[in-house]
Amino acid sequence: MKVLIANGKKAEVQRAVDISFWRNWRLFFTLTGPAIDYHTPLAHRGKSFKEFVQEYIIAQFERAILDLGLDKPWYWDYFVETIDYYHHGAQLEIWLVRKTVFWDPSGGVTQAERVWLEEKYPGWNDTWGKMWDVVAENIRNGREDLTIPEALPMLCNICGLSATGTANAGHSCRGYTSDHDGRRYSFCSPVCQWIFAQEPARYADHKSIIDRYVDGEIQPANFEGVLQSFDMAPGEQGKDASNYEWAWEGHEHERDVGIGVAEAA
Repeated sequence: MKVLIANGKKAEVQRAVDISFWRNWRLFFTLTGPAIDYHTPLAHRGKSFKEFVQEYIIAQFERAILDLGLDKPWYWDYFVETIDYYHHGAQLEIWLVRKTVFWDPSGGVTQAERVWLEEKYPGWNDTWGKMWDVVAENIRNGREDLTIPEALPMLCNICGLSATGTANAGHSCRGYTSDHDGRRYSFCSPVCQWIFAQEPARYADHKSIIDRYVDGEIQPANFEGVLQSFDMAPGEQGKDASNYEWAWEGHEHERDVGIGVAEAA
């Protein structure tokens, strides 16, 4: 990068950095965010994912690119905003589509964990917590089926992930689309949409699992059809790591006497 910048190619380097940073960020928060804030046992949690990003990514990356003579990516403020909610959405989505993954995702929302999450992310209980409340209630009422989506969300034609926003009040989730050569492409964010616009021919042939689903290439055209396309037998599909113990916390008597299941029946 130093050589290119020294030879008048700063704009090209800036563009490459802007693209690569965002694409790496989309993958990084999906894998690392839930691992730090939900899957790590509470007794062993140190920094939250947000604190980790602020110290090791924002501070260090910003210093590194400025030292090179580059600018922060044009979407920097938007990126900083997403560290408050992207990975919370990823955690909920991964758990909801747990049948499509090869491990058993942990809910990570016991009462003690909720206290920790609220401390690290003020307002978590009024946003993401309320969504998990609905999931837990369905579990207690014997309606596990209501915690499995009937269909998958639209996936981005750049990063392969779904759009994510802040849950409940002030929900900020929205999709972005662009038309190219008679086809409509979907994106999770204005940044992925911008990346596509830089080299549309490079991504024009990409079809996500949802594109194939919508085009009728996956049959039957439902969630079970998607699982069949993954060739995942029931024993290979993910399930809740604790067998829903967290959903019954504080409601153990109902579980013991079968009230929840009886109500559902």
